[in-house]
Amino acid sequence: MSTLLKLSTSMLLAGCCAAALAEENKQAEVKCYLELVGGGYSINYYHLPLLSKNNKIDVSKIYGIQVMANGSKQKRSVYEVKECVLADKKFKSKDASALEKQQPR
Repeated sequence: MSTLLKLSTSMLLAGCCAAALAEENKQAEVKCYLELVGGGYSINYYHLPLLSKNNKIDVSKIYGIQVMANGSKQKRSVYEVKECVLADKKFKSKDASALEKQQPR
């Protein structure tokens, strides 16, 4: 009986820890309006972690990534992340919205 109790307790603790880790590593599909080194803009889609405070998007993972500029065949580094929103939401920036309409997904 004591073995069954120990086993049940350890399974319960493992479940709690797994839930806490899943909550801590929460990710979301986002789209980002990016300004690229050397000029040009792009909209790219990512799965990025959410910061625990207010579920804000952690854009630090994007810097240093090479992406294709809109209308170019060369990859460029990200200069600035102008705006990131959840993939199913609309951009606030008019420029980002216009580029999204032009750029196929």
